[in-house]
Amino acid sequence: MTTTLRRDHGRRRESLAARQARVGIVANPHVVTLPRPVPRDVWTRWPDLRATKRRAQAARAGAQDRRDLAAMDAFVRSVRRSGPRPDPAPDPANGPVPDATAGGDDTPVADGARMRRLLAGLVTGAMLLCAAVYLWRVFGTMS
Repeated sequence: MTTTLRRDHGRRRESLAARQARVGIVANPHVVTLPRPVPRDVWTRWPDLRATKRRAQAARAGAQDRRDLAAMDAFVRSVRRSGPRPDPAPDPANGPVPDATAGGDDTPVADGARMRRLLAGLVTGAMLLCAAVYLWRVFGTMS
């Protein structure tokens, strides 16, 4: 056994092989190859069983799937032919939505700087609240 594993054993630092030789353990110079275990029949049969089950399920569901897909395609074609194509949804970034401006509300969407200030204020407030609770717990119990 020639290994270079180094360990602290007592006061000495020596390799495992040197320590074993010192105490009388003789290393076997022949490397033994262990036999590979024979696979169980379940291990070799399992992929075939799963594949057979999948093939059977696909065969049973094949006709049903084709009928379902044909029915869905027919429905999609009927919906597409039923009327004119609707207008695309208006993009709020390009302008106000026509229905939303009926009341005269043309307030712009909050910009990023305002949102960052709001977030900074919330974080600062949370930190101050945590500091107040900490100080109350530390100095409030000293009385």
